[in-house]
Amino acid sequence: MSKKIDTNSYKLSNIDMADFRQALNNSQTLDELINPDNLDSLIKQTLKKNDFDTVYEMGIKRVGSNTYEYLKAASKPSHLEKGMIQVPFLGDNFNKPYVLFLYLPDPAGRIIRSMALVLISSIAIIIVLIFSYAYFIKTILSQKKLSEMKSMFINNITHEFNTPITNIHLAVENWRAAKSNNDFYAGIIEEENNHMQKNVEQMLQLATIEHTKASTYIDKIAINELIEETVNSFKIQLDRINGVVEYNLAPGIWMYGDRQLVKNLLYNLIDNAIKYSRANLKIIISTFESGEKTVIEIQDNGIGMSAETMKYMFQRFYRGNKSDRHDVKGFGIGLSYVKYIVDAHNGNIQVKSKKNEGTKFSVYFPKKINA
Repeated sequence: MSKKIDTNSYKLSNIDMADFRQALNNSQTLDELINPDNLDSLIKQTLKKNDFDTVYEMGIKRVGSNTYEYLKAASKPSHLEKGMIQVPFLGDNFNKPYVLFLYLPDPAGRIIRSMALVLISSIAIIIVLIFSYAYFIKTILSQKKLSEMKSMFINNITHEFNTPITNIHLAVENWRAAKSNNDFYAGIIEEENNHMQKNVEQMLQLATIEHTKASTYIDKIAINELIEETVNSFKIQLDRINGVVEYNLAPGIWMYGDRQLVKNLLYNLIDNAIKYSRANLKIIISTFESGEKTVIEIQDNGIGMSAETMKYMFQRFYRGNKSDRHDVKGFGIGLSYVKYIVDAHNGNIQVKSKKNEGTKFSVYFPKKINA
């Protein structure tokens, strides 16, 4: 094979016929004329010297041709056609020259795309910081509210015993004045004394209420009898305010559970109805069955609760002290204890209340507690 000659070396002024024939017969291809790696290196050096991004697209074709004889990897003809850099080269006196097309992507767009990860990360961090700050503020407000409720608890701790102490005092006075019925008043004193003892036990139980599930002793409870027994302990208080209790008890209502806990639940709900009563207090106590559940409803015509109070009423230490009754004292643990007892029996409790119209508690107990 004869040696191929670079056609660029030919000049019309100094070639003879032999050289002319050799030039016409020369068939060198583009791959034989250029080294893509060297060309890529030179282009990158030039771009770097002029502070351009070294990412680019490149193609080479002959003048007038629609086909690229060389395309750099990932280069698109559509990009090259609109590229601003076009350099003719490898031209001679016999053949049409090649044209090098160079396309540089939009610098601003490339910067934005290259910074996309940083931008997304920054936005994510900002969002996390905002949520963290909101959570922090919420926690502070919750802690402030809890602190206020605990302060109220400490300030009012002695008043939770006010009801049984008052009952005992009234029973003693009536006992002294009465000519008969001494056994009745003695029974009230004994009952209220027991209730005070249960209050102390209740406070101790509440210390572990969040971490310990109540142990429920399985007793078969005659609910109607237990209700009447509990209401009798409020007889003196009800008489003093002319309060009336109306019964709507279905016969033979029963359930399995802890008798003392269920009695404490009834006591707290009735005590609340009396504490937050208005003139002519009327309490309606109903019992019935709903499927496999025993239902106890205690409804009063008292001052009712606001939507705000209902939102937090089962929280420990919370008291609706912004209600119309500022003289009512207590721990703010009564309803949280009620909820604890309901949960211990795998039951549920529903509350309906309207300001100045009264409140109804509906407690649903399964007749039998599943192990």
